[in-house]
Parts: sequence; C-alpha cells; structure tokens
Amino acid sequence: MTIIFLNRTPFRLFHEVLDDRYQKMRFRFTAASLRGSVIYYMLKGGKTVGYCLLEPGGWRYTFAEKSDVVIAPYVIAPGERGKGLGRLLIDTVISELYSGGGRVWAVVGEDNPASMKTLERAGFTRYSKARKEGIFNKFFLSEEPQARYFVYFKDKGKAKTDSCSPARGAVMG
Repeated sequence: MTIIFLNRTPFRLFHEVLDDRYQKMRFRFTAASLRGSVIYYMLKGGKTVGYCLLEPGGWRYTFAEKSDVVIAPYVIAPGERGKGLGRLLIDTVISELYSGGGRVWAVVGEDNPASMKTLERAGFTRYSKARKEGIFNKFFLSEEPQARYFVYFKDKGKAKTDSCSPARGAVMG
C-alpha cells in the first residue's frame, strides 16, 4: 500500500465516478488547493483506492484555529471499505504531519456512522455538532436540530510545519 502526496494537482477521485457529486467535489478540492490545502492519495497496485484532503483551520472551519488542520474529507473506494484502510490513511497522514502539540479536526455527516467509528478508533473524540451555511459552506458549531454534521478532534502535538503542507509522502509496505 502506498500513500503519496500530490501538491497543486487537479483533484482526481476514483475514475469510474463521474456523477454530479464528483464534479462538485472536484471544483471544491481544486479551490481548496489554492488556499493551501493538500491531498494525499492511497494507491493499491497503482490504482487510487482512497484520498484524504487536509485544509488549514480558520476560514471555512470557524471552530478551528489557523494553526490546526481539518480532515475534510477522507474517502475510501467502495470496494475497499471495511478493510481498515480509512484508519491507515488517517493515522499515516497525521503521523507525517504532527509530532507534539496541535489539533486535528474532522467533520462527518450524521449519515456516516462508519466514518465516525473509524475516527473514534483512530483516537478522535466527538466534540460537537455543526451546520454549514452561506455560499462558501462555512461550518459553525451548533446544537440546533438542523445541524447535520459531527465535529471530531484529536490533539497531536506541535505541527512539523506551519501549514498543512507535508515535508514528504509516506509509503506503507
């Protein structure tokens, strides 16, 4: 299994997915890369089986400090789910970025219990509910009934870098 970092490249998901949601994610991820976000891809036999987008805290994530990072989102290909790859991807990306203090956040839709379970197994703690609003879909903490997302966090120590940009990719055997 290989996890690689691709900087300033067009977003690529799983090539067989070409629906409307894919096009929206492609646009959002391309725009996020211009704000300093990075995308890690998980490859298996040369095929993309997962990815993890890391965004800097602040701006879109009103609850996160600018020095924090937000996993927003991570995805494993449908045929590869249930094999522990989500946790492997999250653990590897975090270990590449952090050693010491700091906080990593994750936002998960309330309709995604598998992702919640993966985050909890990776040491994340549920923090609050959140809602999206506005043209830029900013996230705000909220316990209102329309809040349809859960916010998780993990304290990981001091970041190795000042932004989400990693020094190198990670290779898992």
